[in-house]
Amino acid sequence: MEQGAPIDEVDAHQRFVVEEGMIEITPKKGVLLPGQRQPVRITYKHQHAGSHWLTALLRVTEGRSVRFELGGRTLTENHRCLDVGPANPSISVHTFLPVTIGDTGAPAQTIELRNPTNGAVRYSLDLQNVENLNAEAWDFPVLTCVERIGIVPPRGSALVNWVFQPLEQKTYVCDVGVTLTALDDEGDVVGDDDKHVTGEEIPFVEHCVLTLRGAGVLPETFSRGVDAHDAAVTEKNLQGDVSRNHGQWLPYTPWPTLPPTHDFQLSTHVAGFGSVPAASITRRLVILKSHAPDAFNFSWDVGAFGSDAIDGALTIEPSVGTVDAHGVVFVKLTYAAKEKPQVFDGKVTCVLTPVRPTIAELEEERRLTAARRARPETFAQHSDSPQPSMPSDVELGGGTDIYHTIRNGTKVRIGPFPNPASLFAHTRTRREYFLCLFA
Repeated sequence: MEQGAPIDEVDAHQRFVVEEGMIEITPKKGVLLPGQRQPVRITYKHQHAGSHWLTALLRVTEGRSVRFELGGRTLTENHRCLDVGPANPSISVHTFLPVTIGDTGAPAQTIELRNPTNGAVRYSLDLQNVENLNAEAWDFPVLTCVERIGIVPPRGSALVNWVFQPLEQKTYVCDVGVTLTALDDEGDVVGDDDKHVTGEEIPFVEHCVLTLRGAGVLPETFSRGVDAHDAAVTEKNLQGDVSRNHGQWLPYTPWPTLPPTHDFQLSTHVAGFGSVPAASITRRLVILKSHAPDAFNFSWDVGAFGSDAIDGALTIEPSVGTVDAHGVVFVKLTYAAKEKPQVFDGKVTCVLTPVRPTIAELEEERRLTAARRARPETFAQHSDSPQPSMPSDVELGGGTDIYHTIRNGTKVRIGPFPNPASLFAHTRTRREYFLCLFA
């Protein structure tokens, strides 16, 4: 059936996404028995730069339908921005854990700023709206930012600590602007006056806005549990994975993750430490399984958890090692809490590189070797370029012919000699697997 012209820009955009196959859903249909589960994989292909959206409808026979808004974004190499939320790339909403009114020991709550680009950026928070919100609360520090400025490394993250201390039983809302500055490999600002940078080399920097929300609850309501949950449900603007029952953090369901699409798999992509006592030690176990036919070296990068933003210590054992072909490695995560209360979440990365050249790399090496051997070999070539000569009798006797050559008025030319060496490079395989942590 021939499709008509797009109705509007949204229809044209979604039709373009479908025709280019940028978003795929597998399986698209199936049958579920009572109590059965079926993983559904949604794949986004980075084919075209820009933001792409697609509306998908899940129909259940003789049941209700569920609409999914799927979105992805592809950046150019010369782009600098932050990934602060799954919705609008430049606007994100972060909801704090509810805090009782008058709590003098409110925990510090972190916001993770993720840098999806290949260049470091420096962030600076505009706290004017925060100051206005505190001024309206009779100059009481309802919101306090600990790290106003900082640096987010390439492909890394940074944690910003906030202290939320409500004075009233209401929902506080505040917008915070985030200004970014592109940095080079040395940590200097790109495009300074003392550096010669062309217009094409200056990155395009995209600033963003964080919308902060937090609810203040009464102490007696918070302690009753059920009433606190009902009170929190009425706050329709609040979203998050926080259980209002007894003020506990809701743990993630420990179901296995989706079947692996690559040669490696983690037993879980989320490790929750939950509520832990001060000065305590909590451990979690994660299994790294390999389906690859070759051995790989692995290395864990704790990212922002290695900075001073976390009032505690996170260690991973073993942090480096080798996973054999079709092997399994047990990884132990240990969190040592300190005295100050804190709510945090973020990611750590497991980087895997092959111990020896992989099959694909060996095939590429053989292809380059065959192409080099197929080129015609040149044994002698006549040209005007200077060629090396045998030493003369004077030179063999320890003297030099240069003085006699200059005295006789003959010009001397010294040129480069041809380099017969041929080199070819290997493309090493690097894979990263992320594990989300929260406590």
